[in-house]
Amino acid sequence: MAVGFAPEETNQITRDASVALFAHGLTRRKYDSFGYNEISSDLKRDVAQLTAGTSKVSDEEGVEVFYDLAITPAVRLMHLWTTAGSGQ
Repeated sequence: MAVGFAPEETNQITRDASVALFAHGLTRRKYDSFGYNEISSDLKRDVAQLTAGTSKVSDEEGVEVFYDLAITPAVRLMHLWTTAGSGQ
């Protein structure tokens, strides 16, 4: 778990948080792994100034799920499912 905070006058991201669960070797495929991560970020409203008004700015929330398939112990193939969207 990670949590961050910065005073609004010093950073464009006021607050962010991430909670993750990671598992390795729980199946018969001992080198495979999988994980789940939830993220949340609160952005300052004046961040839009950085894009000269060309981009909409809003807080974000999202979920990431992945499966890391070990073809060999040294060669891996990972698939990542992710969602990210506006919290407001």
